[in-house]
Amino acid sequence: MFALLLEAWAHASARPWDDLPRIEAPTLFIAGSEECLPVDLEAAVSPTPQGRGQLIPRFGHLQSFWRSDMTAPAIADFVTALPGYS
Repeated sequence: MFALLLEAWAHASARPWDDLPRIEAPTLFIAGSEECLPVDLEAAVSPTPQGRGQLIPRFGHLQSFWRSDMTAPAIADFVTALPGYS
């Protein structure tokens, strides 16, 4: 896995933030308040055409994965608000 990660980095854009405007799919950015400031989350969301951000209070980086009871409602709200969802 580490080798695959290095290979991916070798082919990645030098400035991945520049790629955000090219994302065409609706995208939800979830971050914990202990890892990310609101202004930093907005910096990722704003150039993403269909981007939306959700800051989870008192969470660090990995807690978003560990605590699906907190992240799943945000994901469900995002998905059900998409056009054509039924």
